[in-house]
Amino acid sequence: MKFTDTYFFRCADNPYIRFPKPWDTYTTLPLSVPISEWLCKTRLTPNQISVISLIIAILSAAAFYIGTPWWLVIGALLFQLSYILDCADGYKARKNKMSSKLGHWIDHTFDEIKKPILMIGLYSGQAAHGPLPTWAWIGGFLYLFSRVLIKTDSTVKKAPSASENEARKLAQTAGSNMLLTPRQQTLFRHFGIVTLFTSIEAQALAFVVGPICQVPMLGFFVAGVLSIAWVLTFDGVLYWRRALREDAQAKQAR
Repeated sequence: MKFTDTYFFRCADNPYIRFPKPWDTYTTLPLSVPISEWLCKTRLTPNQISVISLIIAILSAAAFYIGTPWWLVIGALLFQLSYILDCADGYKARKNKMSSKLGHWIDHTFDEIKKPILMIGLYSGQAAHGPLPTWAWIGGFLYLFSRVLIKTDSTVKKAPSASENEARKLAQTAGSNMLLTPRQQTLFRHFGIVTLFTSIEAQALAFVVGPICQVPMLGFFVAGVLSIAWVLTFDGVLYWRRALREDAQAKQAR
């Protein structure tokens, strides 16, 4: 059976989902899509869903603060539920045409508020059981710094022009109308994703995989290192190399 015939692909190709990532496609979307569809039939507004998501994230941080093995698992599951609802608020806003500037601001602001709250809970809980190693603090710093780089990078990128679309051979997918490069189109057809690693995978390592595997500090370290390496390579070196090459080609054409 081809991947394009699976339920996973149908989730990823949903028109109300934007640029599916590995963690989304294989762990989140199979749950978040039916939950989002159900929420679309309720009276809850997208902003109210965002508030509920934030409250659950705070409960997750409280579980991390307790820090015992079972509470780490509970905290991880609560965070994943919070993330599912974080996906659902935008899903409902897009499907029910309830999008607004305020909703966009609430969604992204709450999303950024969650991260330091969760980190404080997790780090405090682990520190209560003994001094944390230096590499654990380095991992947390790298993770936070990567979040800053991701937000900064979004301010320097611009939407591709028609000429750039032609040069990079961008095309839209069938259902979701995502604008993808040939490499992304291949990933999407075969695996239902458009990239191999994003900030979503980083937060999953830090707040889900690490705590469930009982190595939360290692999860942060791996998330931080991979995030910095990915951002500097793809959103740094490769992006600006392409931008400079396009500028040089434009000058030659004049």
